[in-house]
Amino acid sequence: MRSRILFLGNGDLVRTLMEAVALDKKLEIIGLITSDKEILIGKSTQPIVNVHYRDLKNFCNKNQIRYEIVSHLESNKYLTEIISILSPDIVFVAGWHRILPDNLLSKSYFYGFHASLLPRNAGWAPLVWALLNGEKKTGVSLFKIDSGVDTGPLIDQVEFPIDENTTIHDLVNESIKASAILLKRNIGEISRGIEKLTPQDLSKRTEGTRRFPHDGEIDFCASVQYIDRFIRAQTRPYFGSYTNIDQKRIRIFKSKIAEPLCELNKGEYITPGSLKIHNSKYFFKCADGWLELLDFEIEEIQLK
Repeated sequence: MRSRILFLGNGDLVRTLMEAVALDKKLEIIGLITSDKEILIGKSTQPIVNVHYRDLKNFCNKNQIRYEIVSHLESNKYLTEIISILSPDIVFVAGWHRILPDNLLSKSYFYGFHASLLPRNAGWAPLVWALLNGEKKTGVSLFKIDSGVDTGPLIDQVEFPIDENTTIHDLVNESIKASAILLKRNIGEISRGIEKLTPQDLSKRTEGTRRFPHDGEIDFCASVQYIDRFIRAQTRPYFGSYTNIDQKRIRIFKSKIAEPLCELNKGEYITPGSLKIHNSKYFFKCADGWLELLDFEIEEIQLK
């Protein structure tokens, strides 16, 4: 008898996971429950853009997989109803933005993919925080979900490096590949109920806080190395880091640390955050150097 698998998640990640096991004759993918283009998180009354949204309806129809969208106007009650109807043996959760209620967790076996080496960087935006904190490596953890936030026992992990050029785009792609490896490597034991579970050492837990678009504003009083990393941590597919000057918002997606520029310094003190245009190139002064902008957009805004 084949194990009935339900996926709960978003975007390229959940599609890659479904593709990873679609040809396994011991498994039957019975459905995908995904989010809408905009989602409500927590107690917020304003929806946020789901940057990882992908329309997977055609993919699911082609592969005879039931496709359901839980919009930001619907509650966990509706989610529970769908899962009760589908009655899966296993639910894999990847890129889901809501905490699953206890009454739902009791209905099936839930396993989660989290883009960090748990117990480090649990919670919100783990890849962004790994970059912001200057960490040298991160990864993806496969774990059994319990009632806590990323606290369940670990099954397996895959790690990958972070260097001085790594962007959030790179880490997202690496995390998708790592998640597929984890699923293929462990799906057999999970489907037979013999996976090895290792409790997390929660004394070593670190947790990232939720990030909002306004958290992308740059503080040019920081070091040039940190600001360059700050920009790499929030580039596409996210909204980019930014600064405001003269009714304009400069949204920055790529930068590089510039060589010392005598033409810009001229032996005088220059306030961090000052913008200089030199040879048709844009430079910002940081606390201890200059940052050259390589990919940016200028928007007209109304500053308060």
